[in-house]
Amino acid sequence: MISVIFIICVLFSCINNKVIIEGCREGLLVWYDSALPVILPFLLLTSLYTSYLSLKNISQKRSILTMLITGLFCGFPTGALTCCNLLGSHQTDKKTVYALMPLCNNISPMFLFGYIYPIISPLGASLPHMLICLYAPELLFCLAYLVLHQTHNERTNESAATISHMQKNEAVIPCRKSPEDPLMSSIKAITMIGIYIIIFSILSNIIEYISHSNSYVNFVLPMLEITKGSLLLEGLIIADKIKTALIIFLTSFGGVCAILQAGHFLRKSGLSLLFYTTSKITCAIASVALHLLLTMI
Repeated sequence: MISVIFIICVLFSCINNKVIIEGCREGLLVWYDSALPVILPFLLLTSLYTSYLSLKNISQKRSILTMLITGLFCGFPTGALTCCNLLGSHQTDKKTVYALMPLCNNISPMFLFGYIYPIISPLGASLPHMLICLYAPELLFCLAYLVLHQTHNERTNESAATISHMQKNEAVIPCRKSPEDPLMSSIKAITMIGIYIIIFSILSNIIEYISHSNSYVNFVLPMLEITKGSLLLEGLIIADKIKTALIIFLTSFGGVCAILQAGHFLRKSGLSLLFYTTSKITCAIASVALHLLLTMI
């Protein structure tokens, strides 16, 4: 089956090479014009800072603050990289990373105010409305996860306390991973981001070519990648209220491309991509529900 799919893909690429070339060109331009100059400086700064932190014993509060600042201000997938670096150097734990990941791995304020808001503003959504819809569900998710996890820990700790004394002599202090060179880490990360952007740009062009503007595809296609997807949603001929809801969903979700970019770092740290994806979709649905609720008031 895989061989058949491979042969079909090769034949399609040979017959419709213009579609592939155009998609590759568009993806490369998006990476060169948008991702490279905006994300690379933040990747360098965060890699340098987390490498510095890995050599020190910092408090949990400082780790959380670092993840929040880099995640909220630096954009995809810098937040995921920071969380995974701090987890790898044992400056934080998986519980905290899972709770903060939907909030920390977000679009940057520059992209939000300079790209998304000009699209959503003519549709009648104010800046406070957009910010509340995007960040309130993620904050609530973070708090809910921490509360539920704490309750679960209190129950399990009661039963674990009876055998903990038997394992004290066998306890092993976890070894910290030696931090990777910040420059090489940043170059690898920005290259990986570019590859994902190009792949999804090609995939988007192929789907557009095959679907011939199918109405269902017009709603699904934008969810692949946020930069091109937000423009596709803007061009849909639907009610402004629904169009705004779709753009808010995409902005909160980040697109499949951003999910896989984060997944590249999550898998290396032993974190669940499924949990992260589910949490982002949950927050995106909650953002849409909050938008619809606020427009009714």
